[in-house]
Amino acid sequence: MPRAALLGLFLADLFGDLDYTRQPEAYRPRRGDAVRIRSGMWRGRIARIISVGKRKSLLEPLDGFGRWEVNSEALELAA
Repeated sequence: MPRAALLGLFLADLFGDLDYTRQPEAYRPRRGDAVRIRSGMWRGRIARIISVGKRKSLLEPLDGFGRWEVNSEALELAA
């Protein structure tokens, strides 16, 4: 095989262009779910979802009082 063709394959593999494995589906928050906050001021805390909007979710902490409005992308399902 020509060296240039091998170099192209090597670079495509290196940058993940040849990786066709299935990626896990992104978490979609739902009302009532217990979630962990991955980033922001409340990072690492666990809360329950009260309501979900297009970009933000309203949460109620499991270990205290109050309500937080958090970016929905910063949430993951708590185990």
